[in-house]
Amino acid sequence: MSDTTKTSSKVPAEKSGDKSAKFKYIKQENWICVEKGTVFSFMPGTVEDIKVKEGDSVRQGDVLIIFRAMKMNNKILSPIDGKVKSINVKKGDNIPKNALMVTVA
Repeated sequence: MSDTTKTSSKVPAEKSGDKSAKFKYIKQENWICVEKGTVFSFMPGTVEDIKVKEGDSVRQGDVLIIFRAMKMNNKILSPIDGKVKSINVKKGDNIPKNALMVTVA
């Protein structure tokens, strides 16, 4: 089952090809298809700590992983209520962008 999530980013107006743009930035829409309950790394980084185990019950917004990227610790949160189905990383792993870290079902 997949869920479609809409994200947006800002593109400089001069790079958009719109010569009549009056604003410094215009909005560009991107569509990303993600599977419900999957958690991917949003950038390359290191897994600092794993706060859950496989089989744990979690609620939406619970902290799953502490992920260090760009010299900052980031809390990776559960996208849905459910049970942790799989943990695909371990503490200390250096992982690339878009790597599957956790599945919640």
